Amino acid sequence: MVSMRPVRHLKNLCQHRSTCARLPTRPPEALVTASQNDTMVGYWEPLKYVTKLRRIKTDSNPVLLKVDFHAGHGGASEKSKSMKEQAQHFAFMLDQLGVR
Repeated sequence: MVSMRPVRHLKNLCQHRSTCARLPTRPPEALVTASQNDTMVGYWEPLKYVTKLRRIKTDSNPVLLKVDFHAGHGGASEKSKSMKEQAQHFAFMLDQLGVR
């Protein structure tokens, strides 16, 4: 007889599953980033997370997904590209705060 205990343990390791279980039906604004070459987090995990957020939302707050097809886990390695990413994050935050 095969034990299902290890399978249950693996299901508990899924970040988006455990995080989304605690989310309210009106999650805040979100800018979720992913990298295709990330060796620590599979690129599909942020995609699943955004899909779940959008599915449970009942308001008009934006849930955006930005995928970088060249960066790794730490983001862009070039200084100019890294600064551009930071500027995009700050622009999103300031927009959500109503700063024009």
